[in-house]
Amino acid sequence: MNPTLNRKPQQLGNVNLHINCTGGHFLDGAVIYNLLKGHKADVETWIEGIAASRGSVIALTGDTVGIAENAYCLLHNPSPTSRIDERTLEKPREYSPK
Repeated sequence: MNPTLNRKPQQLGNVNLHINCTGGHFLDGAVIYNLLKGHKADVETWIEGIAASRGSVIALTGDTVGIAENAYCLLHNPSPTSRIDERTLEKPREYSPK
């Protein structure tokens, strides 16, 4: 863990995160999310343009969240990547209730 994140709260300033993000890799976003959630100071996030996909999850980690009047926030369900073939996508159908 980053030693800066382990300081006492009175030694930390606020984190002000301005976001313009079209998304990104799930695991990269998970690292950013965990660091922000684990931070002892107040985290303020502000959506400046777009917070889409994993960017929207990062935006919502803030203790306070703001969004510009002309900005967008896009949330969606996880989706498979193109590396998954048709057979893999068919498997859940075998186990789903009829």
